[in-house]
Amino acid sequence: MDILLIEDDSQISELLERFLRRKGHVVISCDDGEAGLVTYKEKCFPIVICDIVMPRMTGIDFLKAIAGLPHRADSSVLLITAHANVEWAITALKLGAYDFFTKPINLVELTAVLERITAMKQMTEELAEHREHLETLIAERTEELKAALNELQAAGATLTEQAQLLNIAHDYIMVRDLDNRILYWNQGAEKGYGFSVDEVKGQVSYELLKTQFSIPLEDIMNSIFKKGYWEGEIVNTHKNGKQIIVHSNQTLKRDDMGKPVSILGIHHDVTTQKKADAEFARLDRLNIIGEMAASIGHEVRNPMTMVKGYLQWYSKKDAFIAFRESFTLMIEELDRANSIITDFLSLAKDKRIDLVLTDLNKIIRSVLPLLQADAFLRGNDIELELENTLEIFIDEKEIRQCILNLVNNGLDSMPNGGKVTISTKNVGDQVIMTVRDKGQGMTAEVKAKLWTPFFTTKDHGTGLGLPVCYQIAQRHEATIEVETSPEGTAFHFIFSHKKILS
Repeated sequence: MDILLIEDDSQISELLERFLRRKGHVVISCDDGEAGLVTYKEKCFPIVICDIVMPRMTGIDFLKAIAGLPHRADSSVLLITAHANVEWAITALKLGAYDFFTKPINLVELTAVLERITAMKQMTEELAEHREHLETLIAERTEELKAALNELQAAGATLTEQAQLLNIAHDYIMVRDLDNRILYWNQGAEKGYGFSVDEVKGQVSYELLKTQFSIPLEDIMNSIFKKGYWEGEIVNTHKNGKQIIVHSNQTLKRDDMGKPVSILGIHHDVTTQKKADAEFARLDRLNIIGEMAASIGHEVRNPMTMVKGYLQWYSKKDAFIAFRESFTLMIEELDRANSIITDFLSLAKDKRIDLVLTDLNKIIRSVLPLLQADAFLRGNDIELELENTLEIFIDEKEIRQCILNLVNNGLDSMPNGGKVTISTKNVGDQVIMTVRDKGQGMTAEVKAKLWTPFFTTKDHGTGLGLPVCYQIAQRHEATIEVETSPEGTAFHFIFSHKKILS
């Protein structure tokens, strides 16, 4: 490191010069303050060692003279003197001196101070270089980010403009950034999902819509980024909690440089189609069973009737008196089998029904004594809440059978006692009959299989009661809706007055 040595004592100057050079420093010597000031102005020295008491200019005056020079901050000035003086030391330190030594100089202490100054200057230089490098990197990165932002905004504006052209479409269209945050939301999506544009902006789409994916989200995103698209079915959730099945088409959008910038998603609602497909599949199964019933029902009943007749005849013979109880049991089982076949035949699609304009309440009241007797034996109760309803075209026998099936299921759901309520009311052009129990409700899995023939949760059930009700509703062009909870289950049998009259 370059050192400027200002010392008027030639012996001390020579001694210090030799010592400093052995330590690897480059030393320039001056024998008075004025000469040292001229040399300092010509070149910035990292270290200056200056005597205080000198002719023409003291070390204190030297400090004052260099105070305003541009490179003063880059120099460390060490003052030396043969006369220890506290006031001089304080004045020198106030003027910016780094340290103060008295003669004879302790070379060990001087070496330590010089090493400390050297290390600090090296560290300062390294920090300055590092700071300069960081500033350069920051400047370069800032420009890159500005350029990327401009590209993204341009690409987003283009996509938004394209999506706005599809605003009148019924499909649900959205534009998302690469983190799946919503940038654009068309009117179709507003109507379909119930969320306004202000509610969705910046939201993560699959979190907002509580999306259920058919495959892991990671696989979908990999397909989008590798192939540029993905399509398949997903289940989203409306703002009101209703689930919506959609066919989703996801397309990756790139800028002019080929860099991915956003994802365009088009969702087509297939909920109604899916429900219709499931309904058709259920009807197909019922129709197949109905056709089987129509084909074999009568053939099975004929031999059963003959067997029952012989059992009744034998049971009256004294020779078989020991088997009379067994005969009675077999006859009861044949009657039960005959009842199942009757239900089985009710599943037939083309079963003829006799529609008559009838008061639904009249049918309910007519079957009430039978229902109350059955409920009383089980420790249950039947309650009616009937309003004056419109007359509708119905087959009285089939509706009576449906009421018996629904009430029987309600009573079975309350083994420890409870009340089944049958109610009727008008809602617009519809007449609704509701059978409500106070049981424990059904699980989602059981509810999904309610209308499946031969599916039952009872120990001795046939699994035909509800499918028969479903088929009766179909023949009356009516619908059945089910509500269930831990507080009970309600079956709503909905007749369309206008539809039946037409």
